Amino acid sequence: KNAVDELKRAVVDELLRGSSDAARSFPWAGMYEEWFFEADLWKSGDPFPWNDAAPKGCREVAKLFARRWNPSQDIQDAAEEMKRQLARWKVWGIDDEDVVLRPWFVGRCFLEFLSQKHFSEQEQKELDAEGSLYWLLLKRLPSGEEVQRLWEPLADSKAPGELTSDDLWSPVRKGLMNLAEKLQVEGRAWGSDAALVQKIGNALRHIGQRTTEKARYEQEAERLDANLRKVKVGNPDRQQMLEKLTEIEREVGAINGWLAQRLRCPPDELPNNTTIESKNERCNELWKRLTGENGGPRRQEKARP
Repeated sequence: KNAVDELKRAVVDELLRGSSDAARSFPWAGMYEEWFFEADLWKSGDPFPWNDAAPKGCREVAKLFARRWNPSQDIQDAAEEMKRQLARWKVWGIDDEDVVLRPWFVGRCFLEFLSQKHFSEQEQKELDAEGSLYWLLLKRLPSGEEVQRLWEPLADSKAPGELTSDDLWSPVRKGLMNLAEKLQVEGRAWGSDAALVQKIGNALRHIGQRTTEKARYEQEAERLDANLRKVKVGNPDRQQMLEKLTEIEREVGAINGWLAQRLRCPPDELPNNTTIESKNERCNELWKRLTGENGGPRRQEKARP
């Protein structure tokens, strides 16, 4: 840490005290952003690299090589909303300074977290074969390849040092629109980026609520059906139980129709209560993080810069 502070004081601070031309001539100016967008920083199946807060020294090193930006208020507002959503999902690798200085970093963290990269190719094949409802819903998130393609054109679009804050935010906006379309977010075509981020978070929570209702109703239907078999024909309780069972089946049918629309599959192809959760605990944990249930890592200091 002392070495980082000394390097910052002796080199970067001196350059930034000079003219803007001197600051732009700094050998690494602009290269941090290019590296960040070129690099595949998260391999599919590995733990999410920004789950935990980064050590202060790592942040200082990142700032040494980052350009000074003046992003618009709209971009900062969207990054702030992303930070709030990520905190709800127990992602701690973003702080207030990132919102102001590196909103594009916040954007990449947000979009990569909302992707299928949490699972390796082999895990995805196993999850496909299992067919749990949690996985079918998580498959609505963009694939790792889709997310990585967002950043690749940016690295070659302009010469070093010529990227603007709008250039850096452009793939984030494109990724938000793609994600909103996949989740069938209502009103996604209008409003600010911050509003779209909020709508995406709300959509995920709503899907989670409907999935929880489906599981609860189906469990109740199973219990009622089992009890019904013990009640003899002619028993006054039997008709009441049959009516309750019909009511529950009607509710399940409505929820299945709603979920099927988002999964774009026939309602009768949805998994029943026995296969809502996955045997893959990381799949279940991710689903619960995204939908507001319990799950997710505790806050620690380990994230990458």
